[in-house]
Amino acid sequence: MKNIIALTMLFLFSACGGDESKPVSVVVTTMSGKVVTQAGTPIPKAKVLAAGKEVITNDEGIYSDIKITHRGSFTIAAFAEGYETRVENIAEKTSRTLEKEIKLEAGDKTKPLIVTTMSGKVVTKEGTPIPKAKVLAAGKEVITNDKGVYSIEITHEGSFTIAAFAEGYKTGFENIAEKTSRTLEKNIGLEAVDKSKSLIVTTMSGRVLTKDTKKGTPIPNAKILAAGKEAITNDKGVYSIEITHQGSFTIAAFAEGYKTGFENITQNKSGNLKKEIELDFAYKAKITGKITGSDDKPIAGAEVQAFVRKGEKPLVAETKVDGTYEILLNCALPSILIVKKCGYCLWTGFVSKTALAARIVTRDFKISNSGGCKVVTCE
Repeated sequence: MKNIIALTMLFLFSACGGDESKPVSVVVTTMSGKVVTQAGTPIPKAKVLAAGKEVITNDEGIYSDIKITHRGSFTIAAFAEGYETRVENIAEKTSRTLEKEIKLEAGDKTKPLIVTTMSGKVVTKEGTPIPKAKVLAAGKEVITNDKGVYSIEITHEGSFTIAAFAEGYKTGFENIAEKTSRTLEKNIGLEAVDKSKSLIVTTMSGRVLTKDTKKGTPIPNAKILAAGKEAITNDKGVYSIEITHQGSFTIAAFAEGYKTGFENITQNKSGNLKKEIELDFAYKAKITGKITGSDDKPIAGAEVQAFVRKGEKPLVAETKVDGTYEILLNCALPSILIVKKCGYCLWTGFVSKTALAARIVTRDFKISNSGGCKVVTCE
């Protein structure tokens, strides 16, 4: 289910079509069809989503009677375990029934984690820099400086969505597809809210939960953002936020170590609304811990290597000043750990698949420089 949040990002923030200065009539489109592989084989139990509605394909890959109430264009998306998410934009001006076959491409289960460093500006549609705008991606957040400039480092698998929020502007989204780690420059344009339209006040409340269990585990200290406003979940994952908006708006939730979750909300009158938001993990597993010496003092600059698959290069982390380290794994497979520090004994260990099932594994190690072992030589 790794694609679910990226999918939700893509289809739920679909923009309403038409000239915003003129009223656009409401259209009801009833969608049906099949979700199939590139070779045409039906995909059962695929999810099809559009404008906040969801259906699941049957054993023959068929979906039907997904009614979308919209203005102008909308986005329909399909996803299934082991396949890449497919998103298509549909432009319908009159109410009718529409058949649509959606083809999914098999996902690459061997994709490594990618590190993309994004930088650029958040600007108005006219190109004016927007200071103090918030930029979010893969659970990370930065704020633009006085010149609208941001820089953010994202650890991800394949594509990800970067979003920008600022008071008085509509939320801006960009889907980024990167296959190799690199630095990327990207300006994000935000559209100003039309102050001539009547304002609606919606008070939203609910919980932010993990997607790893049927019931979901509450995520404390997750950030909720909508229409330039921000709230933080409590110890039980509960949030409450008051949003002043015009018609539809996007609410986003993010937390360290999780993919950002988005929901598009359409409210035509002021009132209260309850909404739970589920977040998927940004990685399959994480090994973290602390390296100390025989005197219990933290050791900085030690190299921690995790060997996951035979023949592949190890994942490497270096301990910080306080001796801590962190290694993100894109698969929960058994891992051999090696700790190396010039002048200290070489340490090796093992993390089992059972331990990694918890997603976050803590391994603290104490290494010695007293001899009687294989000492790491200094180059």
